[in-house]
Amino acid sequence: MNSSALQQKLRSRCKATSDEFFKTALGSLCDTEEEAQEAFKNLSFGIHGGFVFRESREVSVKALELAEKFVDVAGTERASVEAIRKSTNSIVSAVLREFDGTIDEDNTDDAAELFFTKLVESATEHYDFVGPCELFRFEDEGLELRSKYVSVMAANSFLAEAELPRTGKSWQLKSSPEAWPRSPVDMESAFTVFGTVWWVRSQSPADLTEQSAKWMIDVFMTAIRVGLRRPDYCLRPRLGQSELSPFGHAKNSKRGIIHHEKILKPGGQSWASQYKVDASFADRFHDQQFQNRLNSLFEAKPNSVGEHLANAFGWCSRGRQCVDHSERLLNFFTALESLLSEKDAFSPVAETIARLTSVVLSETATDRERTYKEIKKLYALRSSVVHQGRRAAHWLNANNIQHICESTLSVVFSEVDLSRPRQDFINELKSASHGGPWPKNND
Repeated sequence: MNSSALQQKLRSRCKATSDEFFKTALGSLCDTEEEAQEAFKNLSFGIHGGFVFRESREVSVKALELAEKFVDVAGTERASVEAIRKSTNSIVSAVLREFDGTIDEDNTDDAAELFFTKLVESATEHYDFVGPCELFRFEDEGLELRSKYVSVMAANSFLAEAELPRTGKSWQLKSSPEAWPRSPVDMESAFTVFGTVWWVRSQSPADLTEQSAKWMIDVFMTAIRVGLRRPDYCLRPRLGQSELSPFGHAKNSKRGIIHHEKILKPGGQSWASQYKVDASFADRFHDQQFQNRLNSLFEAKPNSVGEHLANAFGWCSRGRQCVDHSERLLNFFTALESLLSEKDAFSPVAETIARLTSVVLSETATDRERTYKEIKKLYALRSSVVHQGRRAAHWLNANNIQHICESTLSVVFSEVDLSRPRQDFINELKSASHGGPWPKNND
């Protein structure tokens, strides 16, 4: 049976069968466990050229073996391409033999290679994401923030550059100076790009593009916040203020009313603060040194300082977007743990975070001890939230951990080689925690 006939036979005989193998194989090409779960949920058979396989005990067992090989517990390490090809061949061969025990090895190899090629093509086809942005306020017309992976610009600039088709069978693409549509009707027959937009090179397949873009913007925002501190304190939002979600609507930040007898106030915490961009800010953003550091966050190698710092940046942004003080505290600690915690299950997390953070932020033994004690106290609050469900954090607690978190990330972003192995960085901090200087060039 030639390869073409084999494909036809598979398509005709395997309708309405399990997607277990496809889920596992596609998930193996995702960077994180979260992305894998999303890929499973949104899987479309069409992207695999019509191949579907019947679930059986043998296939299920092999699929589990494949998952274990591709995605570790943390979900961040992947097998080599050759290992993926070898495992794919093993599973496809097992499945084909269930349908036709006479199929020879050459035909199963051809089918496995074809499937593998389609799988890799579908999983590595990256999409851009464009969405409304009200998080920045540009002081002058023509100002924009451009980087290799995340940019903020006027809608018309995006449309002029992207060279997208403007009409389709049942839709049209247009732009509007309005920040948001006045009515949902505006979105029914047209893709409308409004006002100022995010343009994100998401590095993800279609089903994960928006989720990936949101995370990349979160990384981007903390990089701006800790890497471009403003001497005139115009950077917004300030400590303790809630930050607008990247795709949120600034004018919707106040909802409802607060009242006592005849006293009425608009509901919500406060008007959403924006990040002001003037010519000076834009120049500093486009400085090559900052651009190189920003890009390195999205190009970081596994287990490097850059990879862990990017994760910390993302969680730090999630913390700023929260309103509840306990939620903010949890996310800021998650950011610190992303950067400084170890895989060792027996390593005391609170002790490690407190010791290493105190080294980054303080030089003298007295200052380090003070920082250490403050973090341990705040971590006790975090534990009561996680393990007892208590809403134990107040505004001062949330503000303190935000300040500690952003200050730590700022120092690491500006002072540490982001390409170095993260464990070397951790070991250096551990050594300094016994009284030595950090960074070492301070000797």
